[in-house]
Amino acid sequence: MATTDARKHISFIHTYTFEFGCDDNAQLFLNDESQPVLSIAGGIFAAGPLSTPYTYSRTLTGGTNLKMVVRCTNSAAG
Repeated sequence: MATTDARKHISFIHTYTFEFGCDDNAQLFLNDESQPVLSIAGGIFAAGPLSTPYTYSRTLTGGTNLKMVVRCTNSAAG
């Protein structure tokens, strides 16, 4: 499993949409929340039931810093 984080300053109150996919499974956490806003499987394949990326929308407060953490597991394709 790989974990990465990114931080982004949110200048204005607005509804933001997050979109992503993975090979095997992944979770997206916002700020220091203990529950993921997305817990997914797939979303990057050319066809089939796991071919559509996942999305999540949330209204964020302006003048704050957003922390995004992604935990992702990708197997060796074979």
